[in-house]
Amino acid sequence: MSKKVMKIAIICVVVAALIFAGYLWKQKSSSKGTASAQKLSTAKVTKGNLEVVLKDSGTLEPMEQETINLKVDGTVKKVYFNEGDVVKEGDLLYELSNEDLAISLQKAELSLKQQQIDLQDALKQKE
Repeated sequence: MSKKVMKIAIICVVVAALIFAGYLWKQKSSSKGTASAQKLSTAKVTKGNLEVVLKDSGTLEPMEQETINLKVDGTVKKVYFNEGDVVKEGDLLYELSNEDLAISLQKAELSLKQQQIDLQDALKQKE
């Protein structure tokens, strides 16, 4: 290789090295400027409760679902549970009011009293 070509190659390598060194120096100085420009905030550590709130939407399905079939008709007088409550077998759920049943009960009670009076009369006649 000629001396002239060798000189040009060395000059190109030196220029490329200077450009690369300048690039690295520029990167280093710009990162220092950014770091010094950032302000760090501090806070005193205190003990407290952590509150976590989750928001979502969806459909809830019951674990078991039962249909209630009543043997008598009537009007619901009182409800003994709220929606979402867990109930188990044997729990009282509703109190019903049925005028026909109330009248039938009164008639049966009157009939019982009348039969008790008749029994007392029969026992007196026997003596």
